[in-house]
Amino acid sequence: MTAETEFNIASSLESERAKELESILKPAIDLIVEHVTGTDSGKIDIGPRFDNPKELYKTLKLDNLNNLFEKSILLDSEEPAKEILKVFEQVLKNSVNTWHPGFMDKLYASTNPVGVLSDLLLSILNTNSHVFTVSPALTVIERKIAQKYAQLFGFNGPNAGGLTFSGGSWSNITSLHMARSILFPDTKLDGNNKKFAIFASVHAHYSMEKAAILLGLGANSVFKVPVDAHGNCCHR
Repeated sequence: MTAETEFNIASSLESERAKELESILKPAIDLIVEHVTGTDSGKIDIGPRFDNPKELYKTLKLDNLNNLFEKSILLDSEEPAKEILKVFEQVLKNSVNTWHPGFMDKLYASTNPVGVLSDLLLSILNTNSHVFTVSPALTVIERKIAQKYAQLFGFNGPNAGGLTFSGGSWSNITSLHMARSILFPDTKLDGNNKKFAIFASVHAHYSMEKAAILLGLGANSVFKVPVDAHGNCCHR
């Protein structure tokens, strides 16, 4: 195979990928806009109620997984884009509508137009920000945002920064891991060669015990300290 042939094949594949993306992305955007418009106008509710997951299996036609995997709807269909969009619409209709003004979850909220666009950009890039060479733009953005977060807590030095996580559990686990590694660097090689103890408020997040278990300290190494209504220690 000549270099010219390889180039033509690659160009053809790229062209097909662009057409495939266009065939599913534009109609999907129309469905999303219709979903948001219907929500804002009150035509679309917060979402369906299911008392039993088996109801949803039937709605999404997931009862027979063998047929789902062995006979792909994409391979067997003459118009795979339409089949993909059917699935897209079914998932959209049978999920909790976080765009609804009545949606108030304690752990997460609805997104917004900029958030949707950001997710689309991240999906196209499909990269990982673990090293600068793989994701140069996202790395410098992440660093700058971390500096801004640090400033909100009064850290304005040249080395101010940090990491953001999806919740309290991973934050506490990482914080304890960093504290142990910085104060006792030998534990990175030798493990927990000391009898560690973690002191926390009685109102501390349950992830403190989880972190102790994952770090090999054991849940019994967490000592809950009584506090008053202001968060001050009740015992001197």
